[in-house]
Amino acid sequence: MFRGCSNLEYVKFLLTTGFDSEHCIDRFLLGVSSTGIFVYNNELGNEDAVRNAYMYEGTEGPACAIPDGWTVIPDTEE
Repeated sequence: MFRGCSNLEYVKFLLTTGFDSEHCIDRFLLGVSSTGIFVYNNELGNEDAVRNAYMYEGTEGPACAIPDGWTVIPDTEE
């Protein structure tokens, strides 16, 4: 989705369903800035739950699609 957008430092991704196929999130943030902010739908829970929700089976085992250096925060808008 955002793969290769090297200047991307902010994503607000509020989906909570529709991840039946991990291919839709497989490396969708690969090649973005090494640090940034990922805003998620607060219904997903805490940061660990969010990072687990965005996992895919990488070539070296399970990997999170959200870069490690990114801050993960809930959306607070109602």
